[in-house]
Amino acid sequence: MVVLSLFDGISCGRLALQRAGIEVDKYFASEIDKDAIKVTMNNFPDTIQIGDVYNVHYKDGKLITDNGTFEVNIDLLIGGSSCQSLSTGNPNATGLAEGGKSHIFFEFLRLRDEIKPKYWLLENVKCANKYRDAISQYLGVHPVLIDSALVSYQHRPRYYWSNMKFGQPKDKHINFQDYKEEEVSPDDITMFSKSPCNVKAYNLTVRDEKAKYRYRDVTNSDKVYTLMCKKDRPSQSVIMCNGFMRSLTRKELELAQTLPLGYTDGLTYHQAHKVIGNGWTVDVIAHILKEGITNG
Repeated sequence: MVVLSLFDGISCGRLALQRAGIEVDKYFASEIDKDAIKVTMNNFPDTIQIGDVYNVHYKDGKLITDNGTFEVNIDLLIGGSSCQSLSTGNPNATGLAEGGKSHIFFEFLRLRDEIKPKYWLLENVKCANKYRDAISQYLGVHPVLIDSALVSYQHRPRYYWSNMKFGQPKDKHINFQDYKEEEVSPDDITMFSKSPCNVKAYNLTVRDEKAKYRYRDVTNSDKVYTLMCKKDRPSQSVIMCNGFMRSLTRKELELAQTLPLGYTDGLTYHQAHKVIGNGWTVDVIAHILKEGITNG
């Protein structure tokens, strides 16, 4: 199978294809984040990086990119376009309007119509109904809402639009407490606060548009919450630990997205947190591809 992955990130789609047992002949990745590309090439060195999606075109059986022209038929088009302007957690959400980050959705739409692949899949955040319905109208299909909590210990509801048919994954009943690291060092985390540990001071449950960051205490929870990044620091789940408040470790972050342990080795903790948060929950995508392609 020949795959074109737009907004590829750390190639969670490639991992998902592998887990679904779908053989990949060529994997073209359009990505511009250097840290994300580094992770991809460390894990899948045969990935064909093709640069900025705005410069990717398909005409007369040729994929035209920043990094060359390829005569190829694309079987599968996948992508998770930027969600910042759609998210209900963004008080300044502008939807698909030009100038907003989520306007990049139209590049997926353009390439889908240019390529006309046999299979295609678009992922995006759970958003306001007006934005969901607008995307559905452009794509011509309604999405399936899947929460990653079915296959991991992370609550991460996402919409999936596709021409493939698939249902909900089976609930694996995965409990965060079974995976939580008990002994950590300051090097393993992004925050190790010695300030008074009243987590309510960090706006754990009430959305406050004036608050710079938001935290949720998951010390005794069976699930953590969607891994997100806001500006240069992440909005995150935190754990109370011996008088300190700490964020999730790299291992806990990778497992939350069902990544292999060590997948983001080579990046600093902060870099890893960002690219993991921007990625997909691999086992959700593997489920979709297996049902939609292998069993479809």
